Amino acid sequence: MQTNSLDPFSVWKSIYNEMEPKVSSAMQKWLESEEYAEFSGQFLSTTLQMEQQFVKAFEQMMHTYTLPTLKDFARLGEMIVALENKVDELEEHLDDRFTSLEKQLAGIAERIDTFSKETMNELAKKATREGTTRTRRRSQTENAENEESDGNQADSESV
Repeated sequence: MQTNSLDPFSVWKSIYNEMEPKVSSAMQKWLESEEYAEFSGQFLSTTLQMEQQFVKAFEQMMHTYTLPTLKDFARLGEMIVALENKVDELEEHLDDRFTSLEKQLAGIAERIDTFSKETMNELAKKATREGTTRTRRRSQTENAENEESDGNQADSESV
């Protein structure tokens, strides 16, 4: 039974088992070498330059078509945050002013109420005094008229 030689996975596994230690040690030596470090640095530098050129070209294209870029959105976000902060400051200031005005209005209303009560009391006293005075005058006038009419009646009766 030679099923083992016809199995493709067993062939692959045997090749892998023979090659892996040799390739692994060679790769390890190369990764630790100065040449790999230089190559890796150059590769990263080139990749970074290409990325920067791509971003610059993309931003130019976006501006050409009047479309916003990531920088535009970031700047807009900063402006919105600054605006929110200003609105919060204004809200706090207005709340403080509103509270102050409420206190002032309460004081004014209290003074007006006190003044109104005092004025009403004085007017009531004055009206009472004037009413008493008028009543006295009326009584005196009525008495005088009654005396006159009594005197006129006595004169007319004696005639």
